[in-house]
Amino acid sequence: MSFASQFGPVSALLAACSFACSVGAPALAQAPEHVVAPTAPLEMIGFRGAANLPVWVAQDKGFFAKNGVAIKLVGTQGVAAQITDVMAGKYPLFITAIDNIVAYQEGQGTATLPAPPDMFAFMGVHHGLNSLVVKPELMTYQHLRGRTMGVDSLTSGYAFVLYRLLERNDLERDVDYKVVPLGSPAARFAALKSGHIDGTLLAAPNDDEASAAGFTILAEPADLAGGYQGSVYATRRSWANAHPREMLAVTRSLIEAHDYIRAEKAGAVAVLRAHIKGLADERAELAYRSLVEEKGGLSKRGAINIAGVKTVLRLRSDMGTPKKKLTDPYRYIDTSYYNEVLGKEPRP
Repeated sequence: MSFASQFGPVSALLAACSFACSVGAPALAQAPEHVVAPTAPLEMIGFRGAANLPVWVAQDKGFFAKNGVAIKLVGTQGVAAQITDVMAGKYPLFITAIDNIVAYQEGQGTATLPAPPDMFAFMGVHHGLNSLVVKPELMTYQHLRGRTMGVDSLTSGYAFVLYRLLERNDLERDVDYKVVPLGSPAARFAALKSGHIDGTLLAAPNDDEASAAGFTILAEPADLAGGYQGSVYATRRSWANAHPREMLAVTRSLIEAHDYIRAEKAGAVAVLRAHIKGLADERAELAYRSLVEEKGGLSKRGAINIAGVKTVLRLRSDMGTPKKKLTDPYRYIDTSYYNEVLGKEPRP
């Protein structure tokens, strides 16, 4: 199920070095003088979609190779399977909603794990990206009364976002509307198109495709007060502690990729089209625009939005079971590798 790309030619490495010298983003801390050549690739498990663009850029433009690592991106069918595989040691790195890390660290996940969870986020991917997409004839929240909404899981972070968005518009779950769990974005989009559901949260490029087909975009998770931290790059503490060189190399590569996407639109769009087959020019432009927009797009330089994490914690405190008051973002993140690459402060 891998959708990783082969590393580009040597010219890609030269281009990457040239880009690093020319981009307007602040310089990173000095990289190691002697970079170890990558051996076997590290596997990173995540979900399909345009939000993988930073990883694809780091692969295709040679950032991973330049920093001495190789990454193989592997697809997952769902959160429970993903977290179970990570905790079983099958994958050292993963991309997931930070709410999933919070849920499993706090004993609120749906799967039984093979080991005590020791997961943490080390960089941000995006600030939500998902849009609330509903049938074309549904133009306001009040049109959702008596309708059926689709979610990935009834207790996921994005389901909580949907419930809160509707709650703020005077719609109560299981009273004013029904909810059905459908799993993956592809399954939810198919259900929306077939009429099985009336609305759901979708990310690029599915939300852009839906909009182009006449479906209504009502809102984005980033519209929540305080913003929202969506997906993150994550790992286990046990693996990170044993692999500090790889952690710094992956972090540096991903920062460079996030910088590249904002500075080099044509190159970023070309990578996007290379990895999402059949993506037409217009849809590629729309997907790129959603990825770099201020509110819900990719995290600038891959920084984690602490206020956005607090929003996640407030939602899970209100809706997660068993009930817990969650207030400390740093129980679920570790920015020491990120800060070291930026030259802010070394890890202890």
